[in-house]
Amino acid sequence: MKILKITDKTKHSCASGMKVPAFLAWMCLQLSACGFDFTNPVENLPRGTIRGSLVSGSSGRSLNETNPVANAECTLEGTNTKTESNAQGVFEMTDVPVGAYLLICRYDAQGADLAVLVAVEVEDGEVTDLGALRITPTGSMVGVVTLAEALDSTGISISIPGTSMDATSGSDGAYSLEGVPAGTYSVYFEKSGYAPLQVNDVLVKSGEATQLGDIVLTVSTGPNGSMVLNNGDALSSDRQISMTVSASQEATIMVVSEDSSFLNVPWEAIQRSKTWTFDSDGFKTLYIKFSDGNGQESTPVSASIGIDTTKPIGSVRINNDMEFAPTAMVVLILQATDEVAGVSEMRVGNASDLSE
Repeated sequence: MKILKITDKTKHSCASGMKVPAFLAWMCLQLSACGFDFTNPVENLPRGTIRGSLVSGSSGRSLNETNPVANAECTLEGTNTKTESNAQGVFEMTDVPVGAYLLICRYDAQGADLAVLVAVEVEDGEVTDLGALRITPTGSMVGVVTLAEALDSTGISISIPGTSMDATSGSDGAYSLEGVPAGTYSVYFEKSGYAPLQVNDVLVKSGEATQLGDIVLTVSTGPNGSMVLNNGDALSSDRQISMTVSASQEATIMVVSEDSSFLNVPWEAIQRSKTWTFDSDGFKTLYIKFSDGNGQESTPVSASIGIDTTKPIGSVRINNDMEFAPTAMVVLILQATDEVAGVSEMRVGNASDLSE
């Protein structure tokens, strides 16, 4: 007896007849994956300690020739955690949740603003000892930022990401960002209705003003992005597929749906990758659109994929269903169908496992 095996393009086989702010969402996902209980986040976070001391003196002097700085205020940027240095210049922050921070210590020396900024990594149960930190006169960033096709450039926001240091432009676009500790920074320029701009590797020297020159913000064309399903595969043998999302810098949230109207589908933070499960087989289309912080939405874009979890169906007839054949050579009448992928290959053999 002849056995027929039919295979579709997804390699199924059968026998014959048979989808605030964006960075916070990422943090929540990471912490949740680590097993933290967000019903009581403060108590559940592992904690550590930050310790260090502050000294003053020119950068050319050794630490042995410097003086301790008392009563300087040290703050972990983006948090309410702060402390002051003691008479020996020593400061300590205890019970600090594990994580990466920017620490800024400031001191007013009779009208002269002194400061130091350092990145800090806090580990569970550990003391992060920063040693002696030299506190020096702060610098500044100055320049002009204007709006394309506008006569008034008032209200452009100038900020250093990750810190509380910011400034606002005047009508002529001029600005001065003061009290910046010596170091190298990225500077972010932003105004509603205009494409934001980031300038990297800006060096600020102690007691000096860094000129950033003239900057122009162009009118925003709105957010945009794209989506790829299963790395671009045309077919999937699983109803759960992967999505790879690319979004422009302006995009802060996205919405994904099988319905191009996105009716009753909530917005979510931008996710560079996620999964989507379809409820049936067939050729499927997913739609995605993006929105920026001002509520400006992109034009929806789509991506399609064939979902085929059902094996193909086929049959074989020998000599038009004759009960006996007069010779060993026979005629096979074959039929096969597959609703999604189509039938691409077949095997015929004398054994049920098609080994011969």
